Amino acid sequence: MARPKFGLSFFQKRLIISITTQEVFMGMIFVMIISSVAGYIGWWIGDFFGFAAALMCSSIASVIGYWYGAKWNREYFS
Repeated sequence: MARPKFGLSFFQKRLIISITTQEVFMGMIFVMIISSVAGYIGWWIGDFFGFAAALMCSSIASVIGYWYGAKWNREYFS
């Protein structure tokens, strides 16, 4: 069987996913979705003032969204 030149092999992918439990993995997905939505809203607000403001607002909103996503994940799903 030929080894892939780039990326992870099938066994390595399964090993990375199996390190965490399904609940932890789904919690990470939930946090990333909340963070992405908050970043989009921050970009939308900052875009009225220009590219640099959009980038700054998006970054700040993503961090705040990550914090709230982790908080909501702990409170409602754990």
